Amino acid sequence: MIPILCFVLLFWFLALRRLLEIRPLPAILAIAGMFSAIAVVIALAPAALNGSAAYLPVLMGLGVLAVLIPQDASRSRLRFAASGFAASLTARTLDHSLCAEFPIGTHWL
Repeated sequence: MIPILCFVLLFWFLALRRLLEIRPLPAILAIAGMFSAIAVVIALAPAALNGSAAYLPVLMGLGVLAVLIPQDASRSRLRFAASGFAASLTARTLDHSLCAEFPIGTHWL
């Protein structure tokens, strides 16, 4: 989880700086908020959604970011990426229960 969390927080910092042109300090404060949201979800429901609950703040943030950035190619790419993330998160969440019915599981998705 730690390497993924580092990647997520770096992505958020760069996205806020480059896509929304937010100054460094407010971007860092927003990153702290994202980190806090993830930490709270992990603390309150570590096993919820087959361990995928910690990714829900990231998915919600992608949706908000896709609405806030100006209308251009970045917006459509971000929506596409958010859709892919939502699909993979759904597969990850269902994987444990699907393995009994579908022997190869959904890891390959």
